[in-house]
Order: sequence, then structure tokens, then C-alpha cells
Amino acid sequence: MHAATPEQIGELAGQIQCEMPNENLSKFEGRLQLSHPPGTGGASSDRVHPLTMNQLILRGSFLRNTDFCYGVVVYAGVETKIFKNLKQSGLKFSSMERTLNWIVLSAFCYNVIILLVSVIFSQQSAVSLHWYLLDPRPPTGATDTGLGWFGPFMTFFVLYSYTIPVSLFVIIEGVRIVQRQLMVWDDAMKCPKGRGMRVNNSNLNEDLGSIDYVFSDKTGTLTRNEMVLTKVCIGNRVLGTRSLRKFDQDPVTREFVRCVLVCNSAIPVEDEAALPTVQPMAGGEPSAGSATSSKEEETRRGPALKYESQSPDEIALLNGVRALGVFKMRKKSSLLVEEQGTDLTLTVLDSIEFNSDRKRMSVVIRDEHGRIRVYTKGADNVMLPRVDPTQTDLIAGVLDQLRLFSEEGLRTLVFAAKDLTEDAYAEFKRKYDDAARSLVDRELRMERAAAIIERDGYELLGCSAIEDRLQDKVPETIECLLRCGIRVWLLTGDKQETAVNIGLSCQLINAQMTILKLTATTVDKVVEEIAHHETVAASLAPHQLALVVTGDTLALILESCPRALVDLGTRCSSVICCRVTPLQKALVVRLCKTELKVTTLSIGDGANDVSMIQEADIGVGIEGMEGAQAVRAADYAFVEFKSLARLVTVHGRYSLLRLSNLVFYSFYKNVSFITTQFLFGTLNMWSGSCMYNGTFLPNWNVLYTSLPPFLYGFLEKDVPEQQLLAHPPLYNTSRSRNFWSWKHMAQWMASAFWHTIVAWYSIYIVFIDGPALLSNGFTADMDLFQWFNAAIILGTVSLKMVAMTTHWTRPTVFGLLASYLLYSATLGGLEILTQLDINLRGYMATDDLPLETDKWLHTTPVYWLGLFGAPIAAVLPDMIARYWQVQEAPTDVDVLRELHVVRGHRPESLSNATTTTATSTGGDTITTITMAGGPVLPERRRSSTFKRVRQGSVTGDGVVATGFTTRRLSAPAAGVAVGIPMHAHSGSTAATASGNHVVLVEGSTATALNVPVPPPGLAPAPSSATNVSNRSVTATGSSGLGLSASVNGGGGSSSSNAPPPPPAPPASSPTPVTGLFQSAAAVALMAGSSSGMGGNRAIKGAPPPQIAE
Repeated sequence: MHAATPEQIGELAGQIQCEMPNENLSKFEGRLQLSHPPGTGGASSDRVHPLTMNQLILRGSFLRNTDFCYGVVVYAGVETKIFKNLKQSGLKFSSMERTLNWIVLSAFCYNVIILLVSVIFSQQSAVSLHWYLLDPRPPTGATDTGLGWFGPFMTFFVLYSYTIPVSLFVIIEGVRIVQRQLMVWDDAMKCPKGRGMRVNNSNLNEDLGSIDYVFSDKTGTLTRNEMVLTKVCIGNRVLGTRSLRKFDQDPVTREFVRCVLVCNSAIPVEDEAALPTVQPMAGGEPSAGSATSSKEEETRRGPALKYESQSPDEIALLNGVRALGVFKMRKKSSLLVEEQGTDLTLTVLDSIEFNSDRKRMSVVIRDEHGRIRVYTKGADNVMLPRVDPTQTDLIAGVLDQLRLFSEEGLRTLVFAAKDLTEDAYAEFKRKYDDAARSLVDRELRMERAAAIIERDGYELLGCSAIEDRLQDKVPETIECLLRCGIRVWLLTGDKQETAVNIGLSCQLINAQMTILKLTATTVDKVVEEIAHHETVAASLAPHQLALVVTGDTLALILESCPRALVDLGTRCSSVICCRVTPLQKALVVRLCKTELKVTTLSIGDGANDVSMIQEADIGVGIEGMEGAQAVRAADYAFVEFKSLARLVTVHGRYSLLRLSNLVFYSFYKNVSFITTQFLFGTLNMWSGSCMYNGTFLPNWNVLYTSLPPFLYGFLEKDVPEQQLLAHPPLYNTSRSRNFWSWKHMAQWMASAFWHTIVAWYSIYIVFIDGPALLSNGFTADMDLFQWFNAAIILGTVSLKMVAMTTHWTRPTVFGLLASYLLYSATLGGLEILTQLDINLRGYMATDDLPLETDKWLHTTPVYWLGLFGAPIAAVLPDMIARYWQVQEAPTDVDVLRELHVVRGHRPESLSNATTTTATSTGGDTITTITMAGGPVLPERRRSSTFKRVRQGSVTGDGVVATGFTTRRLSAPAAGVAVGIPMHAHSGSTAATASGNHVVLVEGSTATALNVPVPPPGLAPAPSSATNVSNRSVTATGSSGLGLSASVNGGGGSSSSNAPPPPPAPPASSPTPVTGLFQSAAAVALMAGSSSGMGGNRAIKGAPPPQIAE
């Protein structure tokens, strides 16, 4: 309806009925009933107009290509869709917070235990009187109320309330805020345009360090979402966009082009600089949508014409067919198109829009000859069943091309058209309009009406192939995630062939994998397929398997046997679900999260990914071309997929490490603090006397011990971030809960009790067993005892912080010094106030401090002896245990840290590493390597981390060995051989390993048994045997770090079932060894691997993957 003047608009009378306010930005249902349209002069109650999102202008929108518009406000204020979306979809809590609640409960239970013990002992002490104490019992004849325990109970309750570190929660929130800003400021996560990361929920920072599963969308997430039409199949001809002009007279080609021009929702616009723009409405937030209308009297011409659309595919199609046709203008009921240089106006009768359920779009037009035709485009599985079955040859040809296009990773659409009779259209129009005016089940009724014209009888016109290139470094990012031990599932709406090809392109799967496909259409067949694939999977390692599931089959599985999908998926390295709906994406995420009890991360860029993002433990949004809904719903957002690797391996791992130790340390220091007070009860007859000064006690958590853990929470780095990115398997140390577990909590509490005992008996020896003498000859009083005890406890917990810190910065040092400076400032300040004769009683819970306490305390030798001696004696066992662990069983982190701090070495020092071929007979095959040359490290720099092994057995989870130096790996993924040549050795050394262990021999003979298959991306370990006699022997395999090396060598011979080794180059030109420690003095050896992000995957020219149907 159009109105010429504002006066006519003012004469309108009617009613708008619409749905209740909600947050759905993509759906609006309502109807407008006009009772007195202008120009009619009477009632017209039968004029009912359906209202959809096409008629709704969202708050904060921009108007383009029009000077003004008239409207009616349907939602206002807090009822607008934008305001409804401002709320959080639901609070998410990290797994650490859930465990932290149990830790707090445990601390409370400990508090209750020592509280009850203290009250009981207090009551017993009161009965067993000393002669010099006032009898606390009531006089003879007085009534005993039985509440004598209440006073001691409240006293000890107040004293022991510090067991639970209330300040911890404030510190955690502060640390998370700083961590959030560090993520936002991280230049490495900014796109070329300068847009950085966005953090919507910093409560999940630590969960980023323990991701088990990543669920990813494809279009716009892995790809650029910048579509380019590369090929079309029209009839049985495959044409490029430049070849279209050659067939401009072909009727089918012209119909295909018309279908592209007509069947779209794009808006033609001029260059941005020439567009008149109206500013946002008053009070509007950032735009959530764009309401656009065309100036009907203006025709778009020339090269300045471009298109805007919610679908990048439509833009690619319109740009691709410009050689034969141009879509120039859209009106309410007509389209202006240019075909072969001639402008044509086509009347639009109806348009049935695309959605994820229909998977097609139809437009009904009346052409220049008066015919009614319906043009439809959509997914092949929806369109081909609607094509006239008599077009057998054409259908077969298009199917072949669709398969070829999909194998190239191209997005495909099928185009078709057919004529409608006037009667058929009239029936459709009547039912469709009735459905559109309905407020109940509108979409269902409209779909039934659309089926009248979309059911069958189409003339197949052809199909299109659109390229959507991968974003930068997507393969490297996927490889990094896989090497981190994270399972990656791809959930996409594309067809199977396209999804598999994209999986190959991004190295989610490789050509050596066996692909298990689930495509059954009945429950019985699905169960049969799963059982068959389980049998296949049982004989192969996970890294050799990939699973592909289609949407229809996935629906059957989710209804009948969801657990079977999870069990089969866990046997595979990667899973691809294709043709899935947004709801299915969310259901798959929920299934894995609930059945496997794992930490999940979902990443996507569009509105169809919102449910998946919200369902996962952590949601990540990509700021792409499909709106901002995914970004608003996500916990974290950035522009490029490659930022995910850094978010997880660097920020996630650091956050988990820092917050875990921060929590443990906070409970440790408070348990140490209060347990000492508990032990003090043995000396004061459980009277409730406090062994800390009244000023020191309430400020323990606020002033003296808050700054060091706070700074630790965002400055600590156990390994430099460059090493984390270079060696993704280090992520396993956090993902496998090595940072955050009850075991670690128990170790910290054991340290707390030990430190308490040492600190207490140090105090006891000084003040009780042998009274401390001051420099003036007097003995220490209670005030000196309290401040001395405070210094001992503060020094002990501070030294523990020193022992746990590995990355030292100026703020870290300042925080530790500030703790003692604040302690001294408190003592000195109170001394000054006392000297000024200011009575603090009534304002602070402290007694008046006697004069010169500060002076006598700091001039007493016992004070300084205790201040340094007691903390060292307490923490020394921790340091010895740590030293022993580094010496005897160093972790990968220990090795990298040591090699990072060692100066003076260069990777080229390893260029003398060569291999020689050994003779193999029976058993398992291992590779031999000879380490030659002089020392890699200067003698003065030799590390004591690595222990020499002579004529002995090496057992444990794994062995790292070369020359005469060996060490164990904390958690290798397979039999491991990593060389660390400290310097040359001419003696005879032998080490033997069994089971999944590897062997080192120099000048002797060794045997390796059951060397297992390496993880994804690496060549499988040989399966035959070896007894080798050579200068140096090391078993091949892969470590938890996925190490690699390229080596060469000389003579020898071998006999095994494994493929023969490649010819060795001359020994005079050895190949430099690279890999894990390529910036340090170490060598990593593994079969069939390459250095860098990982082994070879999806090699060009490699044979296609095996597919298990």
C-alpha cells in the first residue's frame, strides 16, 4: 500500500496483531488489518496484510536508498528485539569454579574439625586447673547453664574463620579481568584491519586450557565466506564465467541466467560514497540489521552497480552472470533486469523465501510474454527429486558434475523452472495468502501451500559451483589442535563430498586415513553400519580413521542410538557431520558433552551456529559477513579462525596454570596461617589467645599476601609462548588435568602442614624452649612473640611463592618485596603512633604497642636467624623434591624450560647427527642413529637435568635417549626416542627397554619390543624386529611433543617387513637435525615426520583416502 501525502497516512485506521516480544532477530509474525484505507471512503475490513521480517525495521537500523519511510512502532523500550538480546543467554561457569566449591567445603570441614577439637580441649583445660588461675567453675549452689562452651566456641570460630580465603574470589575476578585485557591487547590475534579479540565472558578463561573437543562450522569459519562463481553446468555443458557469452543464444542458458537474476533476495546499490544515508534512530544501539528500500524511480546502471544480500552465494551468482544479464532494480512487485542489452520488467507475483529447513527459494513471475513461471534454486538433495523424471540424461549429467564440483570443495546449487497455469497459481495464491495472514502455525501452513507449486514437474536448468577459499593458516591451526590432543568435529550444512574435500584441504583428514561413512536411511541399517564400522575401527588406530555422517542418518542416530555415535566417534581422529541443521549441531555438542563428560568448544560465525555456540562449554564467534548474532552469543570472538590456536595453547594454558596455582596457594597460605594458631593452643591451655598481633591478623589476606598471587595470576609463564606454539603437545599437560586436580590440592595441603610444623617448632625453640634475649638483656614479651611469629609465617609463604614462580619480572619481585615492606611499615607505623601516645583501642583490634618494639625486634639476632632459617627449613624439602623430579623424571616442560635458559648454544651444533643402517633379524624393527662430534654445550654450561645411564635398564612410561644420556618422558603418546647429545662419549653404554619402551645402545647390542604406532600425521612404526649391534641405536616413534628430525647416514643392512630406508647421502654432507629442540641442544628422531607444525597430512598427489561404506 502506498500513500502520497502525510495527510493520507493520518487517515489510516486499522489494527496490528503480532507475536509477543522475543529475542528472535530472524523471525517476526503479525498481520495488519486496515478498516479505512485512504481513498476508499468507507470501511474495508477485508484488507488484511501479512507482516514478516521484511516489514520490520529493527531498532538501531540504518535506512539506505530512501529519504524517509512511515511506520508504526510495534515494540518499544525493553520489549524491542535488540534489548531482548542484550541479556546473556545463560550463565556459564568454568569447571574450576565447580571444583572450587568442593574445595571450599573441604576447607570448611577442616575448620569445623579444628574448631571442635579446640573447644573440647578448652573445656578439659578449664576443669584441670592450675593453682595460680582463677577457678572458672560457678560457685557452690549456683546454677550451671551448660553454656560454658559457647564462649570458647565463638572465640575459636572467629580465630579460625581465616581458613577459607574469602579474598581469593576477589583476586580471581581481578586476575580474570587482567587476563581478559591481555587477550584483547594481544596483537598476534588481531586481523590485518586491526580488529582484535573480544571477550564476553572471562569466567571461562581457565577452561580454555582443558579443551577436549572442538566443534566447528565450515562456511565463514574455516572459509573466508567470500564467494566466487567459478563454474556452471547448463544442460550437459560445463562453462566458466567467461565462457557464458559464447552461448548467449542458447535458450537453456538464457533461462538459467534469468533464474539467477530473478530468484534472489539481493538489493542492487550504487557505490557506497553515492548512497544517501539516514542516521540511526535516537537511542539506537549498534545496528543489528539493515532495512533497505529502493528508489523506484531510479535505475541502477554502469559499473558502479553492486549487490547487498544476506547470502554471499547470491552476490557471487549475480556477479558471475553479468556477461549475459544484470539485475538492476527491485520494486515491491516487479524486477528490472537487463538481458542481452535490453531492459525487461518482470512482474513478481510471489516469493517463497529460503530457510535452513526448506533449503530452497522460489519466485513466481509473469514474464514479458504473459506466462506465469516459477523459478527455484536450492540444494541438490531437495531439488532433484522435484525435477521431471523424464529428463533422465540431463539429471545423470548434472549429478556427475555435482559430484565433481563437490570433490573440488565447491559449493553447489541446482536451478530449475516450470510454467504454471492460471488455475494452479490461483489455488496456490489463495492458500498461501490465507496461511500468511494466520497467526497460528503460519510457517507450517505456508510450507503446505508452497508444496502446491514446488512439488514436481520442474525443468532442470543446471547447477552452479561457487568457490569459498579457506582462511589463512586454517590447515596449520587444525594440525595444531590435533597435535594438542583435541578432537575436532566439523558440523556443516554442505553435502558430503564438499565436506570431505574441505576436510582434506584443511588437513582435518588426510589421504592415508580410512573414512567410515554413515549414510543409512533406516534405523536397522544404521545399527548395521555402526556395528560394521566398529569392527573396522577395532583393527586400526584412531589417527587412521575419520567418520562422516550425513544429516538424515544423524537424525536417526540421535533418536535411536546416540551413544553408538559417541563410541564410534571416539575411535576416530576426526568426525565430519554434513547436511546438518542448526538444531542438530547443538544436539551433537550436547551429546558429546553429557555422554563423555568432556570440555567442549564450539566455533561458528552465523545465526545458524548460535545454538551450537550456546550449548558448548565455551562458545567462540567469528566476526564475519553473516551478522553479529554468533559474536553476541559467544564467550570469545575474533576475526580469523587461526586465532583459535593461540587462544587455546597460549592464553588458555597460561590461564589454567596461573589460576590453578593461585587457588592452591591461597588455601595453602591460609591453612598454614591458621594451623599455627591451632598449635598455639597447646601452650595457652586453649584459652583462645591469638598468636598474631591484632593489626596483623585481619590484614593477612588484604595487605600482606594478596599482591604476589595477584601478580602471579597474569604474569607467570612456565614455558615461553613461542615454545607453546611451536610444540602444541605441551597443551596435554593442561588438558590432562595436570594443573588442576585433587591430587595437586592434597600435595599443597601436605606442604601447608609441613611448613606449619617447621614454623611452629622454630618459634617454640626460640621463645619457649630457650627464651629469646634482646640486645638489652630482657626477654621477649608477647608483642615481640606475635610479630616474630608473623614474620616467620609471612617469610615461609613468600618463599613458597618464590619456589613456584618460574617467570620472573620486575612486578613479580616488587610484589614479594612489598609484602615484607608492608609488614615492616605496619610495625613501624604502630610504633610511631604509640610514641605519639595515640590510644588505638576502640578503633583497631589491637593492644597498645610498647615503645621500641620495632627497634628491639630488628636488632635481635634470633629474629633474623628465624626470618631466614625457618622459611628455608620449611620449603627446602619442596625444593629437594622438585630437584629430584627434574633430575630423575623431567617432564617435557622441564626440558624446554632448561633449554630456554641455557645460553650460547645454536641449532647448527647438531649438524653432525647422522644415521647408519643396521641389520635386523626377527622381533621389532628399530632405526639406528649415530651421534658424532664434540660437545654441543660448553663444559661450564652442561646441564645436570639429564642423568647418565650405564649398563642398566630403563623403565617407566617412556625413554628419551641418545649417546649415553637418557631420561624418561612424563606421558609419551608412544614409544619415544629423542636425542639430547650433551657431548661425545667414547665408552660403552647400554640401556634396555621392554613393552612400549625404546632402546639406547652405544657399542653394544640392544632389543626393542612392541614399539607402538605413532600419533596422527606420522608414518606408522615398523612392525618387524631388530637386534642391532652398532655405535648408537634408538627406537623410532613419537613423543608426547610430536618431535621430528631429518637425518642421514651411512652403511649397514637391514632385513624386515618394513619398507627399505631411502638411500643415505654421503656422510661428508650430513643433514641438519631439526625438531622439538631446534632452538636448543637436542635432537628428536621419529619415523616419517616433518618438522614444524606436524607431519605430512593431505599430501598433494597422494592417493585418495580409503572409504569404508
